[in-house]
Amino acid sequence: MTKIAIDDRYDPKEEIRHNESPYIGYFRCLDHTFDLSMIDSLCDVGCATGGLIKNFKIKYPDKTICGIEYFNWQKEAADPLVKDSIILHDIRDKLSHGVRYDIVNCTEVGEHIDEDLCPILMDNLRSLCKKYLIMTWSHGGGKADPSHDPHQQHLNPLPYSEYVRLVGNYGFVKNDVLTNKFIDETARYPDFYSWWRDSLVVWNV
Repeated sequence: MTKIAIDDRYDPKEEIRHNESPYIGYFRCLDHTFDLSMIDSLCDVGCATGGLIKNFKIKYPDKTICGIEYFNWQKEAADPLVKDSIILHDIRDKLSHGVRYDIVNCTEVGEHIDEDLCPILMDNLRSLCKKYLIMTWSHGGGKADPSHDPHQQHLNPLPYSEYVRLVGNYGFVKNDVLTNKFIDETARYPDFYSWWRDSLVVWNV
């Protein structure tokens, strides 16, 4: 199956986020939503420079972390604390990692995946996830909304209802209690990205 070439659609000067505040806020929301003392491992799919796993590792140094990222320049820009924990992989290809994580985070990823290759993304998430999946999926951008996506990075934006149905079809169950708790926590952090909040869902395996 042919994949859409994406390398030229992403500019490191635009994509590497030097402001860590949103990721600090995201981690604190995570920390207040879950009892992380009972969580042994975290994997962030599409981790960029590893902001989430870095904050997790700072507070919980003995727990297992993993980041999965497409671009090597994101890994090279990561903090040394987590750089070696980032695996370079195109999540549109089958992942043979062999490790499952209590929490898998997958934000700002689904909309960037070719529509025909979304089943591979979802199968990969199933293979990685032991207990909880935290996910977002943008409905904006793409060919129909070029003003919000000038580089055409969103290959498959989905309305919220379609996104929820898609993920549910792969055996994930929406946890309304944890979803609402997480979203309520985000109001405490003004730097928390609004586009995360718009579609954030906590799922049980």
